[in-house]
Amino acid sequence: MAHKAAPSGIWRDLASNISSGRVSEGHAGMAEQTTQEKPSLFQRGLSALSDVFSEIMPDMLAAGLLASISNILGGFPLVQTNETLYGINRLIGIS
Repeated sequence: MAHKAAPSGIWRDLASNISSGRVSEGHAGMAEQTTQEKPSLFQRGLSALSDVFSEIMPDMLAAGLLASISNILGGFPLVQTNETLYGINRLIGIS
């Protein structure tokens, strides 16, 4: 059975901070050290673009899946000869 080595460096410090309850104090100090930099114009534009696409991506995925199902079902002779199935397939294809 292998012997586990004792944690070293940052892990040992983290373990001692957790056991002593000083973790919240450490986070408060880190918040003071961080600086708030204003994002560049490119970063703001990219963020706005990604916000838009993250909202419509599920809709684009659903439309693609419906189109592929419509194309697959459209190839079956039963769908081409049955008026009800043909109508449903056309409705799926329109969306």
